[in-house]
Amino acid sequence: MCAFGSTALPRRSEARFYYEEFSLDLEGREHLAKRTEAAFRREFGIDEGFEGQLSQRFRKERSVLEALFADRDRFPDHLRWAQSR
Repeated sequence: MCAFGSTALPRRSEARFYYEEFSLDLEGREHLAKRTEAAFRREFGIDEGFEGQLSQRFRKERSVLEALFADRDRFPDHLRWAQSR
């Protein structure tokens, strides 16, 4: 559960809130992001082999995924952030 009372991923503006709340400069943000990534990788057992499999699967399914994200009407308002680039 995130700090905002739901299990949904924080929107970009909410993620920025975390950085501002902790008064992190760019270097601090980078350090936090790298530590968070490392912890996530350890927790879920993500290694280079897994990344290779994921990359291969993404290349195979890319056109299907792009078609899904291209249809803006498929997403409820609270998930539209996932479509922005």
